[in-house]
This record gives sequence, C-alpha cells and structure tokens, in this order.
Amino acid sequence: IPVDDTLLTQLQRQSALPKRIELATLSDGHWRILAQGSAATAAREEDRVRLAPALMARYGAKMPAQSVLLTVQGREYVAQAIDLSRSKNSAPVAAVLGYSVDAALQPYRSVGAAWALLLGFGLLAGLVGTWFIARSVSRPLESLADAARRIAAGDDSAPPMRERRDEIGQLSGAFAHMVHALREREARIRHQAGHDLVTGLPNRMAAEAALQKALEVDASARAALLMIGLARLPEIINTMGHVVSDRLMRDAAARLLPIAGEGFIARATDDEFSVFLPSATRSEAVRMALRFVEVLSEPYREAEFTLDLAPAVGIALSPMHGAEASALLRRAEVALIGAIGSE
Repeated sequence: IPVDDTLLTQLQRQSALPKRIELATLSDGHWRILAQGSAATAAREEDRVRLAPALMARYGAKMPAQSVLLTVQGREYVAQAIDLSRSKNSAPVAAVLGYSVDAALQPYRSVGAAWALLLGFGLLAGLVGTWFIARSVSRPLESLADAARRIAAGDDSAPPMRERRDEIGQLSGAFAHMVHALREREARIRHQAGHDLVTGLPNRMAAEAALQKALEVDASARAALLMIGLARLPEIINTMGHVVSDRLMRDAAARLLPIAGEGFIARATDDEFSVFLPSATRSEAVRMALRFVEVLSEPYREAEFTLDLAPAVGIALSPMHGAEASALLRRAEVALIGAIGSE
C-alpha cells in the first residue's frame, strides 16, 4: 500500500485525525517524513508547517512519548509522536499529531474581546460614578466642613444647601438646625449678659456702653443721667428675702418705663435704676426726677403687707459733670447718696 499524502488525507477525512498529521520513519539514525496530511495542500504557506522536523531538532532520534509544546514559524502547537505497530523487519514508523494552540483559542478570542469591552465599560462607568459621587457627595460635605470652620471662627451664617432627600440632605438639615440653635443660644447669652434677669432691663454694663456711645457722638451736647435709688430695699431684703425684693423691683421697673419715654432706663445696682435723658436740660432733668419720685412713692402692696420704697434721685449733667459714661455714673451715684442722706 503506497503511504503518501493522498492516502493520509483520505484517512483524515474518514476518521477523527487532527488536521496536522505526519508519518515519519527512522532511517540511518534520522527521521524522514513519509507523508503529510491535508496540511500539505493548504492554501497558505503558514498552514503548511511541519512538526516532525521541529521534534527531530529538539529530541533527535528518540521521539517524545508525551505531548510537548512547540513553536514553529512564530506559532504554538501541541505535538505528540506515537509509534505505530510494525513487523520485525520494518523500520520504525511514528505518527506525529499536532494541534494549533491559536486555532484552539480562536473561539475564545471573541469572549476575551467581550470581557475587554466590559472591563473598559466598567472603568468608564467607575469614572462617571466617581465624578457623580464627587459632585453629589464630596462637594456638599466640603461645603459643610467649610461652614463648620467658619462657625469655629465666629461666623454663624449657615451655607445655602439644596433640598435633598438622601442622607446628605438629612445631614445638611441637622447642620442648619444646629446653626440656628447656636445662633439662638448665642443671642440669648448676649441678652443675658447685657440685661438684668429680674426686671428684664439692661444692666449696668449695657447702660454704660450705651451712654458712652451716645456721648462719643457729640461730647458737648446736653444730656442728663438720673440715678434712682430705693433706700428701704436693703431692709426689705434682710427682713423678707430676695423673692419679695425681686417682685418689688419688677413692679418698680414697670412704673418707671412709661414715664421714661425715650430715655434709656437700666438697672444699675441691686437697689438702683439709671435713666439717661439725651438732650435734656437741668430743669427737664429735675422735672423728670420729681415724676419718678412721685410714681415710686406709692407703697408696694401684696396680699398681706405694704412696703414703703423711700425713693430718691441723683442727677448728673453732661458736659458739666463729665463727658464720659463712667464719670457721669459715679457723680450721679454721689448725688443719689446725698439725696438719700438729706431725707
């Protein structure tokens, strides 16, 4: 039977032999190719590769019994040499089977391309998601952090925030509520720092600041400072306690406020009120002092007792008695002591 390329190609068609099959015989210690399958008649030169020479070049006369990986003409092949049965007088014959690695991977290249496309799309989606997170999460948080730094520096103006229904919106709402609460608390503390807790009138410190501010506008302008004292109040405190004295001082403040008009009235000490009358002359100050004495001369009454207040007024005039708030307050108090002592 002539063993040639035609016979080997016919055997390939009738069986499951691979595309690349070669028959080689050992002659004089060298392998010689007897026939090659359908690859010998392939149209392309790269498809007409021979695997047996590559095996011979690597392993010599002893063909490998296990499959090996060969690189022929820049392509990878899995090759295996199988000894064929023969008669004792026949030369050794081996069938070299070859499988192209590139051809085996060809069906998976589209899968690899699809995965590469999905990976690229995932990276693009990640970049878009990162940009969205930076815009919708990081920027509002940075704005809140900047507002927190401004609040720590003393600026309690809350930043304008867009209405959101997510966690960032809840955080910004809580932050705005906190800023509002801080603003109210600070306003309450400032009010308490400058006002008397019993009567609600400005205290001595606030009165002195307002008086100094008014005098700085025009130091030569006429003004009067009246210091109103209740001489009996220390005795009332000693005998009846601070609860009654607090109610008495609230009643006295309520009597003085309608008469003071545009004058700035404050509680100067525990038993004294001060009234600043801008642009008032000496006669106007005396007339106002008499009205204060008259309204406070009415005894303070509760259900079971009646208390006499013993009011007195000391007057200091600007700029005659001083052009600064502290000087006017001091001299008005001296005048009040003199008025109480003369009674």
